[in-house]
Amino acid sequence: MFTLASLEKQNIPITLANEFLIMVGGYASQKVTEQISTKYPWISIKQIPGIGYHEAKMIGTTLATGRIVFCDSDCVYASSWLKNILTAFSQSLGINIVAKEISILVRNPYKLAIAIRYFFPRFSYQEQAYISQGYYLNSVAFRRHFLLQHSIPVDLPLYRSNCQIYIHYLHSQGYNILKHSQAQANHEPSTMSFMSWCYLLRDRDRALREPLKLSLTNSTDLNNISQLTNSYQLTRSQKNCAVIRTLWQAKFFKKAQMVAVLQEDPRRIFSLPLTVPIAVYFELLYTIGSIITYFQPNLLLNFYKQREASSGELTIAQT
Repeated sequence: MFTLASLEKQNIPITLANEFLIMVGGYASQKVTEQISTKYPWISIKQIPGIGYHEAKMIGTTLATGRIVFCDSDCVYASSWLKNILTAFSQSLGINIVAKEISILVRNPYKLAIAIRYFFPRFSYQEQAYISQGYYLNSVAFRRHFLLQHSIPVDLPLYRSNCQIYIHYLHSQGYNILKHSQAQANHEPSTMSFMSWCYLLRDRDRALREPLKLSLTNSTDLNNISQLTNSYQLTRSQKNCAVIRTLWQAKFFKKAQMVAVLQEDPRRIFSLPLTVPIAVYFELLYTIGSIITYFQPNLLLNFYKQREASSGELTIAQT
């Protein structure tokens, strides 16, 4: 609900949007959906059980009629977030993608560890919009016709790295991503259990992304690469080299993010000792996920899907 509350407080009334859709891919009780519909009557809820994260976004795109602004249920959006997005689009007809800056909200040592270890950088506080190397799907907007013409692939055998492949495709085709530094959102870290799986699966994705990107050098059709990892095989020598490289490149902290976090609030240095075990734990998972993937590419993802299906975990993607 904190996400919807932040969207309701936007400088430009969210109710002026052509539509506001919540795509529910997991189990949502009737009580929850009724509460949302009662409190926010301008919201339409679409329930499609078993739908994946990226698929939910793209189905939402086909149902929408205006510019597509993606957001997720674990983020809090600044009051000027939507206004800055629309301003960026209005400044140039050549801009098809506007990304926003998103960062981890720090409230305790656990969230501090995520802030200095996770892939979301800290806010840049730049005064002007700038060309970015990428975006995050929980805080990005597209012109609808562009996204329908250049769809984010939904059938890739990855966990949450479809957009990494898509970004590689966009750059190869010469499309720019504008990032608006004043369109900010805070991401609320998930539970330790979810984050543990996230680190395991994201390094699995990292190990598989390069062959997927390589395939795009010979084809501009994103749909032609969806089955590549089914035949992903390494020789014994390649596996050994990959394991050694993974161990050598292990990093428990990201220096730039640590410096930025401490600059925001120097008192956080006193919490650093408590973050070390958490950061080490996540780095170990990240490394383990990569090593397992070199030998069994689909093992982790298949196991996670089975666990998710049996637990009836709720996944909400908002567009």
